[in-house]
Amino acid sequence: MLRFVTKEQYWKALDEGVMDGITGTDVWHLKDIQDAIACSHLRGVQGMDIAEIGAGHSRLLEHFANTNRCTVIDEYKGLGGGPKTRPNIQNVSFIDCMVGNSRRLIPDQTFDILYSVSVVEHVALENLELFFQDCHRILRPGGKMIHLIDAYVEDQLGDNAELWLRIEEYLKPYGAWFLPMGELQFSTVEDVAFLTSYATNPDNMMRRWNVSSPGLRKKRGRAQSCTLEMVGVRSDKGI
Repeated sequence: MLRFVTKEQYWKALDEGVMDGITGTDVWHLKDIQDAIACSHLRGVQGMDIAEIGAGHSRLLEHFANTNRCTVIDEYKGLGGGPKTRPNIQNVSFIDCMVGNSRRLIPDQTFDILYSVSVVEHVALENLELFFQDCHRILRPGGKMIHLIDAYVEDQLGDNAELWLRIEEYLKPYGAWFLPMGELQFSTVEDVAFLTSYATNPDNMMRRWNVSSPGLRKKRGRAQSCTLEMVGVRSDKGI
């Protein structure tokens, strides 16, 4: 699966109670949508080895640690504006590295589920292949990866060329490494254009982000801040 998260998906997740008992962000924004979609994939999972990649101050893992063995994979170096100090999360283990360069610290086939929220967009384009290869390596056969990825999306009159370059890389793992769980929405750059059905970051939060990251102000003025939902099951075909 590789597609944009829609408002109907987000509302359905909330209507089904996937966020019941889980605290959201301090001020509502895009990550609250992403948290709900991640939880819709993880709801009811028990007895699994689950890792959150680049978790920072995870809002989700403590909840899932009640019925699973949970791990944070994060260097805590502030990448992408994230935290530089490790939080105290009960019943959760920590591995200080990043996926894509984890062979020294994470054995093969360690986890049943890998997921991330607002992480993959910070992986350099040239490092995405290594990132997904490592996801494959540390997942067990039949294991699942779930990534909720930030994306600035312009309309049909705009310029989505840069985003398309990343989407092309997001499509590459499907085949030898992963089987898609659902549709692959994109075939050409024309498929990337914003639709009003997509769930989006609110404009007041976009303005707030202009303060912390002013270099993207012009992009935010002509694009919507949306989420790509990327889900795949580990495949060993052709490996």
